[in-house]
Amino acid sequence: YSSLRDGPVAIIAILFFLHLDSLNTFLCFPLTSINIRKNNRLAVENNTIIVLDQNGEVLASGYNTYGNLGNNTTQTRKSFDKVIEKYETITTGEGEEETTTTTPVYLSGIKSIEAGNEYAVAIKEDGTAISWGYNGYSQSSNGTTTNNLLPVDLKYGKDKENIDKIINVYGKELKECRN
Repeated sequence: YSSLRDGPVAIIAILFFLHLDSLNTFLCFPLTSINIRKNNRLAVENNTIIVLDQNGEVLASGYNTYGNLGNNTTQTRKSFDKVIEKYETITTGEGEEETTTTTPVYLSGIKSIEAGNEYAVAIKEDGTAISWGYNGYSQSSNGTTTNNLLPVDLKYGKDKENIDKIINVYGKELKECRN
């Protein structure tokens, strides 16, 4: 993160990790960079980039096999799109005139983000947290190991209350990088 006052800030965001088994060492090579504006935050994990903008909205791009992008699909995206919190269904008219429209409600009101191994966690301004993506170890604490294509509330356990008053999260696999 840079403390520049104006203009875009270039950040190296995608790295190629080469694990040399014989040396038990990881080598890191930058593959590309992206530009973000002042006050935006990044979370990067296994070929997925998640950006928290200054308005509390979350955007994601990249690898999406487990729902890492929070867009209700498993299709990889080459451009940034907003993370979808939920869908809202509105029915208007009656009888033969009845029309149903489903529209996405985009994730907002977020104060911090973190990316783990194929999943993401966001802390809302009210201190609760949500997660989306890989859930093979039930890290979303929702009682399943089904991957979450949309954000789900983190709870104390299945059928329990939402976890609240969260200060910070950390969801990375620790790796050592040497040049």
